Amino acid sequence: MKTQATFTDWDFSTVWQIAGGDGANYPTLRNNLEGGGIVAPTTQASNVICSNVYATQMDISWTNGNGSKRVVFTKAASSGTTTPVDVTTYTANATFGSGTQIGSTGWYCVYNGTGSNVSVTNLTASTDYIFQVFEYNGSGGSELYFSSTAANNPKAQATNTTPAPNYALDFDGSNDYISVAANASLGMGGSSFTLEMWVKSSSTHSSWVLPLEYGNWTTGTYQFASNTSTTMKVNFNGSSSGGASDTTDWTDDKWHHFAGVFDNTNDLLILYYDGVNVAEVAETNAPGSATLPLYIGSRGGSSLFYNGQMDEVRVWNVARSEADIQANMCKKLVGSESGLVAYYQMTNGSGTTLNDNSSNSNNGTLSNMDNADWVTSGAAVGYASIADYSSPSSVNLASTDGDDVTVGTISGTPDGVQIYRVDGAPNVITPPGSMVTLSPEHYFGVFMVGGTTPTYTLTYNYDGHPGISNESALDLAYRANNGTSSWTEGNATLDQDANTLTLTGQTGTEYILGTESEDNSLPVTLSLWSAASKNGQVVLNWTTDSEIENLGFII
Repeated sequence: MKTQATFTDWDFSTVWQIAGGDGANYPTLRNNLEGGGIVAPTTQASNVICSNVYATQMDISWTNGNGSKRVVFTKAASSGTTTPVDVTTYTANATFGSGTQIGSTGWYCVYNGTGSNVSVTNLTASTDYIFQVFEYNGSGGSELYFSSTAANNPKAQATNTTPAPNYALDFDGSNDYISVAANASLGMGGSSFTLEMWVKSSSTHSSWVLPLEYGNWTTGTYQFASNTSTTMKVNFNGSSSGGASDTTDWTDDKWHHFAGVFDNTNDLLILYYDGVNVAEVAETNAPGSATLPLYIGSRGGSSLFYNGQMDEVRVWNVARSEADIQANMCKKLVGSESGLVAYYQMTNGSGTTLNDNSSNSNNGTLSNMDNADWVTSGAAVGYASIADYSSPSSVNLASTDGDDVTVGTISGTPDGVQIYRVDGAPNVITPPGSMVTLSPEHYFGVFMVGGTTPTYTLTYNYDGHPGISNESALDLAYRANNGTSSWTEGNATLDQDANTLTLTGQTGTEYILGTESEDNSLPVTLSLWSAASKNGQVVLNWTTDSEIENLGFII
């Protein structure tokens, strides 16, 4: 029998232990082994990088260590560390504050998986956050965490005051495309699936183009395909139906949303256009099993190139319902929704990498594209939305401050009405006409679906919006969408008794509250404030990020 001294090459921290009492100094099998025999990693994740830092969200990436998985915790603080508890499973949610918290420490789990990046949302502007990544092995209550720090782990980063810009990618129809490396998470073998995208194109085509295709029309392929300028199809290789397609013209140089659904439970292929079911066919087969690359904008990077802009691409391994699609097409996702295997918000804004904003790290690589192909998106997408596709007559959406907009007096029999809200200052803050200030709090958009030249009356109830002292100077500004480079003064009808501003004969656009007077101190966001003593006086200096022509401050 060997003693401990002669068992130097044995792993005494996992399977074996040195017993006391009888048999002292001899190795024995451990009983009730913590982690069930799992060995903790020995190399920590490192080099945490914070990028695309905006007012309420930022992207976090890191270099993986040697664990099978890793977990990321975030806290609103400028410094500090934490330690996850072994044999504890932490539920992640990229919406800060929604994942599992370590005790009551304020450290919330924002990622748990095998990847190396996450987009964290629900942050507060001009606030310090710290991020720490831990490698671990095991699952389901047998996790063993490596708790050491590493280079740039933890990492502190402050949010700024600028809302996340809405970008899209512009494909030239000649050789532009995006490729995503083969990953089993993207395969739909025998499974239901849902594909979504916002597109804008004015390019007519007489042959096939492929906005999105998994693989290269082989076993396992699923796709969005268009064989003429007015036909869009959702299909997969081996389908019995040949796909679900519709001939509604989508190349009218306007933004449109497509969703393609394969419902394996009910044997259906369905195509939705702007949230409306426009094609539904019986489908008795299912996609084959294969691990293939995903291509956006072409077939295999070599042919059938898409010509136009694209935003908000989503791939699901579940069949999303009509209600799901209508409720979520006009708002950004969190990224951790059940069944979401790839999500491209197009927020990078530059470079040749397209981040996957889901938790699966299916990042894409841009080919034959440069920074000029990152363009401002005009897709009707905000941070919150509400939809009505049931003969809508009045639709309302409020902000967290309490002010709200109502779309009413609707004519033209639209198929649906969507209202969305963008939180934060717009990408264009120059006030139009006689207006001197635009609200940095939020703005609203209306997306009309179908119908015969539908119109509506928009009523903005400004009660609850902070910073209003002179109601008589309030007005609304409007623009076509986020891609429009300027606002137009609305000259809305003001009712101070009802606290409303009203515009009639509207056709679908974005609206923001503004003022024609400096007496209305709509909220000011400061990026710099200092006070210094000089010659018996106090000198104040400030810089504002989202306001112009500020009259002053009350000290």
